[in-house]
Parts: sequence; C-alpha cells; structure tokens
Amino acid sequence: MSKRTRTLFSLVMAAGLVVGAGTAARAGTPPRDTGAVYLAAELSGANEVPAAAKRGRGVAVLRVQGDQVSYAIQWTGVTAPTAGHVHLGAKGVNGAVEVPFFGAGIPSGVTAVLGHVTVPDKALLTSLRTDPAGHYANLHTAEFPSGALRGQFRRLEHPVDLAKVLRVGSIAAQGGGDQELAGGDPDGGATAQFDAEGGAVRYSLTWSGVGQPTKGHIHKGGPGVDGGVVVDLFAAPNGLPGSITGLAGSVTGVPEAIAHGIENSPEQYYVNLHNAEFPGGAVRGQLYDVDEADSDLPGF
Repeated sequence: MSKRTRTLFSLVMAAGLVVGAGTAARAGTPPRDTGAVYLAAELSGANEVPAAAKRGRGVAVLRVQGDQVSYAIQWTGVTAPTAGHVHLGAKGVNGAVEVPFFGAGIPSGVTAVLGHVTVPDKALLTSLRTDPAGHYANLHTAEFPSGALRGQFRRLEHPVDLAKVLRVGSIAAQGGGDQELAGGDPDGGATAQFDAEGGAVRYSLTWSGVGQPTKGHIHKGGPGVDGGVVVDLFAAPNGLPGSITGLAGSVTGVPEAIAHGIENSPEQYYVNLHNAEFPGGAVRGQLYDVDEADSDLPGF
C-alpha cells in the first residue's frame, strides 16, 4: 500500500479529515451542518464474498444530506474501477446495488474520484443514516467484475472534507473558460494541484459548470500563450461518468526535463480540460507555486 493511501486510511478512520471546531473554514470546506451524516468504509479485497483482489485497498467516505449522497473514493492495488456502488448487505453477505455512483470505466492512472448523486428513496437514505453497517461500498474492475474491493460503512462523529481525498502537491491552478485563448465555457471553473518528481506527475482536478471532461493535459506555455501537450493526464473519449466532479491520479514515464520544469517553473505551464462541447479546451488554468501564493484553493 502506498504511503499516501496508508495516510488516508489513518486520517479517515480516525476522523482526521474532520473540519476542526473553532477553525476558520477554508474554501471548499464543508460547513458543520447538523443535517448531514458522514460515513466511511475501509475497502479491501479480503472483504469480498468470495475474496477478490489480494493486494487491493481503498477507502470510501460519504456525506448524506437531504436527497444528496456525496462521495469520495480512493483505491490502490487494483486497476481503475469499471463501477462503484453502495450495496445492501451486512458483513459477509452479498446484496443488491442501492446507490450507483458510476457505471462506466474510470481512465487508467486515476486513483481517486469525487462526486455526488441524487437518491429519491427516503427509506434507503434513512437506513444509510441509522444502520450504516447494513450497507457496503463496492468497487468493481475488469478482473473482478463481481467486486474487487469492499467495505462496510460506519458512521463518523464529525463532518469531514471529502475534497481532501484528492489534494496533492504544492503546485496549483485555478481555471476558467475565460482563460482559453480561443474561448472556452464561460460558465466553467476548475481547480488543480500537482506534484512532479523524477519521471512522475501526481495530479488532482475538480470542475464545475462544464460538460463532463473527455481529456486533461498539461501544456507548455506561459500566460496568454498556447502550447503543446507535455503531459497527458487522462483520456475518457465518451466523457467521464456524469456524477463525477473531481479525480486524482498519477502519470509515469514523464521526461525528467518536463517534470523538473513543472516543479521549478510552473508558471510556464498550464492545465487544460477538454469536453465534447469544447474539444479545443473548455477550461484552462496557469500553474503556480502555492508556496508563493494563497494556498487556499476555491472549491466547488
């Protein structure tokens, strides 16, 4: 298990993603509202019935508020999931899908997703709040179509910031359609974070006000300059699943000169999200070092 995933397990299981009482709320931090219930599940292949991915681990965190179920899920040791759900069933018992998060494949290299769905079934929502252990999170993969990683939910005693599942690195970008030179989505916004080291780039992306992304890249180019793609972050030709509003992952095999440039001269690079409506670019954001700017990124 990676150091990042191990850290996330310990944070979530100890409610370490809690929004601390008495601290100023940062942008993107959920309010301490009593109407929301927070649940968490530690996922592993050993929890599947029968057991599945031996080295797979993950974590799922839910916020249940009204008819909205927001989710943050991270995994390691398995290929990118083909589906993610909440199922009915106590420990050791398989059950039917109750809440489908996504049913289309996640791009290779992605290791975490953020999103939300509407659940009109009030009885189901009540059951999730009052009997979380009677429900489990399940991630499915091509290798394990019946279930690769599973974990029973338990209730957390404090609000948590689901977006922390995605956060990486000290390089950031704040994107918008108005930064696209050819004109992007005027309603679109995005945030991004990066960490570049050696031949690898870790990334996290969130977006709002745009159609589901089909591609994400890092380009070489300063402010007001279009440039070529230097890092392919992800590709989803048919668009990412509709409920997803953010993702995180990593890209390996990046030329060291490119990774070094991103790390040391981020202002010479920009991130670009494309979709079907704006294939040339829906939202764009120039990279910058958060050590030299405001470290609080706006959330959506």
